[in-house]
Amino acid sequence: MRKEIIALALLLIMVGGAVWNVSYINNMSSELTFMLETADTYEQIEAVINKWFEAEEYTQIALRHSEVDAITSDLYTALEFLDNKEEFAAAKERVIWRLEHIQEMEQVRWGTVF
Repeated sequence: MRKEIIALALLLIMVGGAVWNVSYINNMSSELTFMLETADTYEQIEAVINKWFEAEEYTQIALRHSEVDAITSDLYTALEFLDNKEEFAAAKERVIWRLEHIQEMEQVRWGTVF
């Protein structure tokens, strides 16, 4: 009986961790998306980049490195094209799409469980 209780406790801890992970990723990416949608100055884009780097310790562990690198690169691309409205808008849209993509990837579905 003791083994079953320990197994159940471990299962509950793992499920709780998974729920927390999804919640954290959703909140972080939603906040970054909102900040990015309203950003149109150097300081605002820099604030988005700083917020992204605040989460770097966690994102490097929880997300694919290619996704993290792509978002970082696209954020700097947006900063680079600040003077060109079309390129700037396209770069922001790429970052927003990638942020939405990581939300989708972290969702718990039957296909991701089994």
